[in-house]
Amino acid sequence: MNLITLIRWQLAEYLRLPGIVYRGLRITFAPARSYECKVQYGPQARQYVYYIAPYPNTPARREIIFFAHGGGWKSYNAMIFRFVGRFFAARGYHALLAGYRPSPRFIHPAQLDDMYACLITGEQILESRGVDYSRIVLGGQSAGAQLTALMAYDQDDACRRGLDLSRIVGLFLLSGPLDFAECTTRRIGRLVRDYANTPTLYQEANPSFHVKGTERYPVLCIHGKHDPLVPLSNSVSFVSRLNGKGQLRVIDNGHHADLAAVFIDKDDPATPILTEWLDRIAAEHPTP
Repeated sequence: MNLITLIRWQLAEYLRLPGIVYRGLRITFAPARSYECKVQYGPQARQYVYYIAPYPNTPARREIIFFAHGGGWKSYNAMIFRFVGRFFAARGYHALLAGYRPSPRFIHPAQLDDMYACLITGEQILESRGVDYSRIVLGGQSAGAQLTALMAYDQDDACRRGLDLSRIVGLFLLSGPLDFAECTTRRIGRLVRDYANTPTLYQEANPSFHVKGTERYPVLCIHGKHDPLVPLSNSVSFVSRLNGKGQLRVIDNGHHADLAAVFIDKDDPATPILTEWLDRIAAEHPTP
């Protein structure tokens, strides 16, 4: 991929982003339509989980959505991504939005530690409300996709932390840096090095390194064909390792951050891809 192509793709994304950001912020800062709460689990500002209950009069879903935002492991926070939680709440899901400490001040595995603390805290919220949280769908965009993939595929670490992997019923990953060997653009390479700054940490934090091919849960990767930050080859490589349990959907005019439109625009091409995939997971395990 040459520099001129990258610049062209980046400019196209910049032109599309203002409208997506505007609509996303309108949803994020609109009055809540259901119960929402922010619960801190650590002393740092970003160490919290944000919970959004399903909207009233929506069909109940058994699956819990646990979502991690992007931002190169260093930018943004979970509160800004309330539009994601509200997307799922409008469809009957309990949504947990994970907050985590930023790099480079905090390096791997600090963010992963926070992800597990988020999940535990979120489960405590759900338990206090009498919600069954035995079926979890993990999801994330960009850096958040890497973090949730690591939870699902570094199974030795998950077992040490007490995560029952049988509870994971699906994993959706948008624009994810899922194979660090494919993080070939200068920008994503620098972000990865800030996040995992030694060869050992680099390997430990690479989701593809942990894939055995025997994992049972379905995986959906959505990636923009013209992603200027995280090359499409990341998702191609990752899905190729999943022994038929993963699928890759490429968005022809998609870039990187603008894939957030899946949670904002009902006519976005990625929206039915995600919702139909979730419906298939629900159909395999219908509500009793």
